[in-house]
Amino acid sequence: MNFKAYKYNFDRSIEDKIEENKEKYRNADYLWTDFNFLRGEVHRAKGIAKEIERAGKTLVVAGIGGSFLGAEAAINALNPKGNKIHFIGNSLSTRAALQKLSDLDEDFALLVISKSGNTLETIIAYTYMREFMKNKFSDYNKRIFIMSQSLDSKLGRACQKNGHNFIEISSEVGGRYSVLTCVGLVPMAFAGIDVDKVIDGALSVNVDHAISYATYRNKFYEKDLFVEIFTVYEPDLEYLLKWILQLFAESEGKEGKGILPTYVINSRDLHSLGQYIQSGRQMFFETTISPLNSNSNLEVSLEDYGLNLNMTLNELNDLTRKSVMKSHSSNQLLLEIEKIDEFNLGCIFYFFEYACQVSAKILGVDPFNQPGVEEYKAILRKKLYEK
Repeated sequence: MNFKAYKYNFDRSIEDKIEENKEKYRNADYLWTDFNFLRGEVHRAKGIAKEIERAGKTLVVAGIGGSFLGAEAAINALNPKGNKIHFIGNSLSTRAALQKLSDLDEDFALLVISKSGNTLETIIAYTYMREFMKNKFSDYNKRIFIMSQSLDSKLGRACQKNGHNFIEISSEVGGRYSVLTCVGLVPMAFAGIDVDKVIDGALSVNVDHAISYATYRNKFYEKDLFVEIFTVYEPDLEYLLKWILQLFAESEGKEGKGILPTYVINSRDLHSLGQYIQSGRQMFFETTISPLNSNSNLEVSLEDYGLNLNMTLNELNDLTRKSVMKSHSSNQLLLEIEKIDEFNLGCIFYFFEYACQVSAKILGVDPFNQPGVEEYKAILRKKLYEK
């Protein structure tokens, strides 16, 4: 993994600031930076995945936000050939719920993930899924696994009452930082992803690169560039971008501060948002995530169309990326990985988790709370009780 500021307009003081921040933030002491803890989570996750597989050959994961965005990102990026996984519960849409239920005609188990055990959307998904399973399996209660920090919650009490399987997770790791714990690793392992390689990648990250990235993005913010556009040229990375968006938006968007994250997938979005990025109001900076190599290739010949050109599709895709970066503004950052695989995905997860907590600290906000989310929940609970 390699990070670089591709194009920027800062004086030499940025280098001094980077060195200062490296000294200040190089030794973070949060639980997900504890290598022994992460290694232990891998061993535990593989055992839990095997236990779930005995209950069903397909897995339905119910959760929202950090409870499954990381695992969904990994599965979409890697397209593993193992057991099938469905994700539900990230909306209250009847149409979406019924569509998911109509897809479930296999022998499956249910994994319900909620750190607090009180997340409304997750409780609702658990409720209709349990009723659906009741009409399908005689042993439905044993096919349900509840992953939470405590049995002292709504889901925890339902687990005890109905004889479900309980999986305890740490209360010290917030949902959006939990992809490298059992929360993310269990679904990955069930799907056939080599989670040892994911953690190997995570533990290989040079945190100085993450600190440099955090420093640059805050320097852009100081220049009133308050939007960060994450850019990829591989559509399979879209769910990774969704994970990154939640990570930064929920960690930094508070107290009237924060960089608004958004994303584009090129070359698709070059024909829509690309016009604005090229010629619209420049209140943003861009961070491109680029694999240097591909696991496969496809030859392309354009000789019949008046171009004396024979190259691979990967080469053409990379040439497009370089052309776009050259044509866009001077506010650009670049993160290069060798290829899309378990190891490099682990690198990305750890890089952005570390960078995000450093960036929030530089910004002067707590990276681990989400008061705005709690506020809407309180209003919604009040309205539900009124009914």
